[in-house]
Amino acid sequence: MSSSFSPSSSSPGSSRLQQQQQFGGVSQRLRSSSLRKPPEPLRRAVADCLASSSSSSLHGNPSTVASEAAKTLRDYLAASSTTDLAYSVIVEHALAERERSPAVVAKCVILLKRHLMR
Repeated sequence: MSSSFSPSSSSPGSSRLQQQQQFGGVSQRLRSSSLRKPPEPLRRAVADCLASSSSSSLHGNPSTVASEAAKTLRDYLAASSTTDLAYSVIVEHALAERERSPAVVAKCVILLKRHLMR
């Protein structure tokens, strides 16, 4: 029984590095960490919160849509079983929209800071 070594086959560490270089590292890990699609109410709440004209809409006098989105997002962030999922959806949304709307990244950072500093 003979075994052959192929220089094209890579070790697990080098394949992980290649994936990070190829897919942007963080976004690839986030995508692979959740095999199923996040709940639609959470996805919509994140999109609405990050698309709102003012990041202060989470605590100011927001529109009805922004108010409902902020409440839904707060509920997901408050529940220990869904906190990580909510953070992942926020970051994934920012990564997906960064080219089309560069301001979404700054809004994402503000949103995350607001919830992390509570």
